[in-house]
This record gives sequence, structure tokens and C-alpha cells, in this order.
Amino acid sequence: MSLTPPLFTSIYADGPDATKFRPSDLNRITGLLTAMLGTSNPTGALLFRDSGAANGFSWVEPVAAGSYMRSAGAAAAPAWSTLTLPDSATAGDLMVATGANAIGSLATGAAGTVLVGGSTPAWSATPTLTSVGFSGGAVLEGSTANVIDQRNGTTAQMFRPYNTFTNSTNYERAIFGYSGNQLYIGTQKGGTGVARAIFIGTNVTGVPDAAVSIQGTVLDFYPANLASWRMSGTGHFVNQTDNTYDVGQTNANRPRHGHFAGYLAIGDGIDAPGAGTGEARIYVDTADGDLKVVYADGVVKTITVDS
Repeated sequence: MSLTPPLFTSIYADGPDATKFRPSDLNRITGLLTAMLGTSNPTGALLFRDSGAANGFSWVEPVAAGSYMRSAGAAAAPAWSTLTLPDSATAGDLMVATGANAIGSLATGAAGTVLVGGSTPAWSATPTLTSVGFSGGAVLEGSTANVIDQRNGTTAQMFRPYNTFTNSTNYERAIFGYSGNQLYIGTQKGGTGVARAIFIGTNVTGVPDAAVSIQGTVLDFYPANLASWRMSGTGHFVNQTDNTYDVGQTNANRPRHGHFAGYLAIGDGIDAPGAGTGEARIYVDTADGDLKVVYADGVVKTITVDS
């Protein structure tokens, strides 16, 4: 439809009352109708206010699918974007650049996966990380093959796996790390927590081959899973079971000397032992109560008589 000349054009000036319909209002309406109906713009073209146009309006031509209308700035004509967007999305999807000036969607990953970067972002259950930094300053570094470092410059580091945790003052935990230029390996407690035992050994998931146990003030030794020696809380080195284990062996693995500030106590009465190759054995004979010695050749001498 053509409107040439324009319909309803007034030659009269506006009156002083802006609340009344004025000739210029009619002229603007005429200009709008002319812009809307008197052009050959294609389907999809958009009409916008253009103060620089003769009739006060202009058209924005349609472009490729996916572009959106954006502001070109104050007092500037609106423009279609170079960037294109999809017209649908699935809950949980992420918007990502799929190419130059193109946005697409990335489907949500499976439970437990994380989003990793690259030429195209992707979900991964086994991401490759060089290091992980924490707000407290600790850094886990894994750039060396099969090695994980925990470090923070010259600041000493401490690793603390928990057995129980109620809050920062009520817990049970292990510690492994440096403090005051010393390496600490141990357990700690807070509040109603208990200072748990430390068990160090081989094959500890079953019957241990050998182990050391630290419980409270006691240090126990378990060679071949035998409860043998104990360092007591009072500082004494004793057998865990009375009259069971020896110090040294006959002619092998023997301590060299024994130095005592006090007395040497031996059992008051045992059956006479046999002779030992290369050694003399001192004992109290249960038969008569005398202190005796049996030499390697089997000769028995009485040291003193129990009178």
C-alpha cells in the first residue's frame, strides 16, 4: 500500500495547549503510518524511532537466525548482534561458546564429574590437576610423577586426618607434619575426645607381621605378632608376659656389657640349668637355695650358701 502524498498532513502550527490534540501530532501519526505501510521492507523487519529520519522512524532489516537485538548506545539505532544464541535449553545445561560468535549449550555432566578447560570445556570424572590451593595457604602440588607435595614456601605444613569431629574444640585426630622444625607423628584430642593409640607395623590389616603400639604412656612391641616387650609409663623396659622372653641368645646377638648402679635381681630358686656352650650360668638352685654357677664344661660351683 502506498501513501504518496502522505495522508492527513497539516499545514497549521500547533496551539499553545499541549494537552490538546495538535496538528504536529497528526503529522507524526501520518509519518508513522507512512513508515509502516508505505515501504517494501521484508518480513521480520523492525520499526524504531529515528530522530534523524524525515518522518521520525526507520527500519532494522532482519538477519540470520539466532541474533538478538542489542543497544548500540544512547541516541544510536539498535542493531542486531553478531553473536548468535540458541532458542532452547535443557535444565542444568551450561552456556558455552561453540565457535566464533556462536553460543551453544553444554549438557550437564554425570554425578561426581567436574568441568575442565581446554579447547572445548568438558566434564571429567578424573581431571588432571597440577596443583590445588586452599584459602589457608596450603598448596597440594602434583607436578612430579606419582608424588604429591604439600607446601607453602617456608611455612611448616601439618596434615590432620580426623577420627571424629564435632567442632573445632571437640575431636579426635592424627597429625603428621612439622612444627618448630620438628616432625610430629601422633594423635591429638579435644573436648570429650580420646587420645587414640598409634599402631605402626606391616600387614596391619590382618594379623600383623611386626608392629609397635603406642597407647597412652605405654610403648608395646609385637615382633611376629607376639606381645613381647613393653616400655612402661614409668620408664621400665619389661616383658608383657612374665618369664617368657630373653635378652640376647646363646653365643649370638648378645649385649656386650651390663652396667648397673644398683643390684642384679634373679629368681630365687630354679631347676639347675644345663651347661651353655661358651658361657657360664648363674642361678639360685631350688634344690638347696644356694647361689651357684654352671660352667660351659658342666662343672657346677657354689658361690654362696643359703644359710
